[in-house]
Amino acid sequence: ASLLGATAGAKTDDPRRVVITEVGIVPADHPPIMLDMTAQGPKKMVIKEGCSYRLQFGFRVQNELVSGLKYKHVVTRKGIKMDRAEEMLGSYGPDPTKVNTVQVPRRDWETAPSGMMARATYTIKAAFLDDDKVEHLTFSFELDVKKDWA
Repeated sequence: ASLLGATAGAKTDDPRRVVITEVGIVPADHPPIMLDMTAQGPKKMVIKEGCSYRLQFGFRVQNELVSGLKYKHVVTRKGIKMDRAEEMLGSYGPDPTKVNTVQVPRRDWETAPSGMMARATYTIKAAFLDDDKVEHLTFSFELDVKKDWA
């Protein structure tokens, strides 16, 4: 009965099943750098070359279950593809009051490019989709790799 009650309360006036609230980078030795995905406008982050980091996502699931939520991105520099990645985030039941937070990779750390040639602006085209091939959000942002954090 409690499961049915929770599901009934999960219906909202917003038709989206997944609402991405934030996307960011969590460095091992620096405060998190988060983008507010509910705000309009250009999105940009700066990270220090060679730093260890994880990606972090905040999202709500509402109206109905989402199965096999995935994050994927393609990184380009001056129009040349540098990297692509796909991460499984999992399946989630609806609860419009709960913000789910997931970091990837879950165990290890990624390492930012380093060296004079790696210091540049990268464009990341990203998407959140599920097993039903529904695209919940497609967006892009710029990532500046610099010698230091500022």
